[in-house]
Amino acid sequence: PATEILTRVADILATPAVMGDPQRADGSTFILGGGADGSAGDVPIRTHVSWEEYRLDVVRGGVHVCTVQVYLVKAGLYMVDFQRGLMDIFAFKRFYEVLRRQLTAVVKHDYACGTLSALDVLC
Repeated sequence: PATEILTRVADILATPAVMGDPQRADGSTFILGGGADGSAGDVPIRTHVSWEEYRLDVVRGGVHVCTVQVYLVKAGLYMVDFQRGLMDIFAFKRFYEVLRRQLTAVVKHDYACGTLSALDVLC
């Protein structure tokens, strides 16, 4: 299940429209590193997975954005840890909220990962 979570996070980040969700107070749309007009820009988000450590590193334009790491808490219960990299704390919060919402929706609808629906417990 930990590898499935990391795979799903990487898939979510590969979707161009995924970061266009939360609205800022000024009405502009948040996109990871994109412009206020909602364009994602020309710098792709790249991910690197370390399967041995159950860790996914997210990089955009050579800048480490965050690390997602999965821990086994006890049999059938996992903790997904989002660690901010070189990103503004408020932008990271918006990024995290969008990614968490997308991941929770995928996990809740995926019966193969049914035990991971407890994702909300430790986030």
